[in-house]
Amino acid sequence: MAIDNLTASLTVDDLAIKANMSRRTFDRKFRASLNLSPKIWLTNQRLNLAKSLLESNQDSIEIVALKSGFENALTFRHHFKKQYQISPSQYQRQFLVP
Repeated sequence: MAIDNLTASLTVDDLAIKANMSRRTFDRKFRASLNLSPKIWLTNQRLNLAKSLLESNQDSIEIVALKSGFENALTFRHHFKKQYQISPSQYQRQFLVP
């Protein structure tokens, strides 16, 4: 469900509801299974999608942010730079496949 809906305003609360669990139980079971929080996992999945978009088209950073499920470009830029130590714009310039 989550991977197919990354562009939606999907939250960890939504995932917990879909799993028919309380948020606390969902967090605990998720962390026990994957050794990371659901929020971090969701952000990482969105960043993976964003990387793919940056490599495959010339959309603006704002459009890539929205297409990959981030609320805005500022949040996207923050998470991208934190994860990859490069800005999304720099990444796109380096890895865009013509």
